[in-house]
Amino acid sequence: GVNEYMSFVIHNRAPKTLEGVKLVCKYLLEYFPANRDLRTIMLRDCECFVDTLKKTAPKGVYNYRRVLSTMWNKLIKWNYVSSNPWEQVELEKRQNVKAAYLTEEMLYKILPFIENEAIRDMVAVTFYSGLRRGEVVNITWQDVNLKKDLLTIGNENFKTKTRKQRVIPIHPKVKEILLRNVKSQMSKVKRNDANGCEINLVQLPDKKRYVFCKSSGYCFTADYLS
Repeated sequence: GVNEYMSFVIHNRAPKTLEGVKLVCKYLLEYFPANRDLRTIMLRDCECFVDTLKKTAPKGVYNYRRVLSTMWNKLIKWNYVSSNPWEQVELEKRQNVKAAYLTEEMLYKILPFIENEAIRDMVAVTFYSGLRRGEVVNITWQDVNLKKDLLTIGNENFKTKTRKQRVIPIHPKVKEILLRNVKSQMSKVKRNDANGCEINLVQLPDKKRYVFCKSSGYCFTADYLS
């Protein structure tokens, strides 16, 4: 059942989700014998398992419990188990702490230390747009509307974490960066006019080209940006 759920996640969920599932399944299979019938795992078993996780991953245990509960709900739909004991596992309420955030002043102290211009631009864009790192590295020129100052997140080649396409306004600082990148990616081509005379034309970047890319044209990975 666990391996089948893993296969389901591989084909139907985002890579980041898969990472979390792989980790919690690793802990699960280390704790319970490989031949343990999932139907025999009861609330007390789950509580004891969570207690072991509290020692090694006190902060991650909340996410692990959530992942396991989601897994068991899917196993119920597959008729592998009849109930979900993970939903009954009680954890201490976490204290709400003041959210940590970056100020514009901090941003401009950080940017000079980023040597790669594309990475520097992406850091600034994430600050002024609230984009996830996986979203900013996948922006292509087809997603950018500089006339209406709108940016579309999600296209046929890139799916957002929520699987929902959204449109956000382009902040003036972001527009400056985009315009600079338009100019840097424009190319000059030579063509002949109706009289056979050679003329120079300026060609805008390919719509499918990444806005922030390596010299090869390929996009950066989210982990590299991180």
